[in-house]
Amino acid sequence: MASNLAWRVERAIAAWQEAQAGGDDLPPTNGETVDEVIDSLVQAIMANDAKAETVQQRRADLKIRADRFNRRSEELRHILADLMGTLNQRQCELAEFTVSRTQGRDAVIITDPAKLPGKYVDVRTEFFPSKARILADLREGVVIEGAELKPAGHHITIRTK
Repeated sequence: MASNLAWRVERAIAAWQEAQAGGDDLPPTNGETVDEVIDSLVQAIMANDAKAETVQQRRADLKIRADRFNRRSEELRHILADLMGTLNQRQCELAEFTVSRTQGRDAVIITDPAKLPGKYVDVRTEFFPSKARILADLREGVVIEGAELKPAGHHITIRTK
């Protein structure tokens, strides 16, 4: 058992060193002890988690910004349509583009779906697998066509607070 553990530790350290050599964005290890390798791995995990969080926040900020630009664009389109309507101008051809004002299509706005008569409502039935029941039966050895049991892997928890 001890030799198997030593082999697995050596393999993990070798994989870490290979990842470093491969140009991955990983901090160098400060030594070769297991504690030092674990420390370096945890530091890399925390750094990547922080980067992912920053990207997620930036993505949210950029979505807000994009939504604001889209609202402005729609407002400007309405102003342009009103201007061309006031001038009774259907089309304006310029050097870089042509602007055309056409009649839009009627649209339905549902103000209260619960008040709609039945003939105006389509009913959809969706099926969702009951993963809890499937898991329980698979663990009992029941063979279920269309599902299989994925053995649980190990999970790493890193507490910083």
